[in-house]
Amino acid sequence: MHIIINAASNVQRMVIAEDVILNDTMQENCNEEKKKTFDNIKTMN
Repeated sequence: MHIIINAASNVQRMVIAEDVILNDTMQENCNEEKKKTFDNIKTMN
């Protein structure tokens, strides 16, 4: 469980960094990838 929790918080940090760095157009494309990633994490839990 610890590994999965750590992975989830790392993804969250990356997502926050992306939100800060990316412009709106790139963010649109990125949101789909973020959703997929979080769905994968939910599935692991």
